[in-house]
Amino acid sequence: MSDGVARAARRRTLAEDALNLPNLLTMGRVVMIPLFLWLLDRGDPTSCYWAAIVFTLASLTDALDGYLARKLNVVSVLGKLLDPLADKILTGFAFIGLSILGELPWWVTIIVLIRVLSIPDDFFFAGRAVGIWISLTAAIAVIVAGLLEASEEL
Repeated sequence: MSDGVARAARRRTLAEDALNLPNLLTMGRVVMIPLFLWLLDRGDPTSCYWAAIVFTLASLTDALDGYLARKLNVVSVLGKLLDPLADKILTGFAFIGLSILGELPWWVTIIVLIRVLSIPDDFFFAGRAVGIWISLTAAIAVIVAGLLEASEEL
């Protein structure tokens, strides 16, 4: 089989490329962002608790979609674009929301936003593991701050 024929045989349609499980998880994360912000904005303890749960679920989909894309061999152009964008939006708005609530100093939010907006997604300073640990640390900080906000008002 020639190389051109082999490439044509494994080529996917645009719909197949876009509508796979990892991309659907990423799109679900994008949909969770306004819900998270709405719950956080309400400011009452129950809403902050639910905001922390929504953020946790969104963060878990961030880890799961990349794993599934590689495992199922469905890494797509859309996924490569949408996944980091959804991650940056979720993280950025979470830090902004917590600073508005007074749960996080603005200087921390500004540093995180500079990091999130200035480092290209294909930049691997010390390997992929460093980026994963930075994202995980940010997610844990947001979850803990949201739960602390909920518990302080109870």
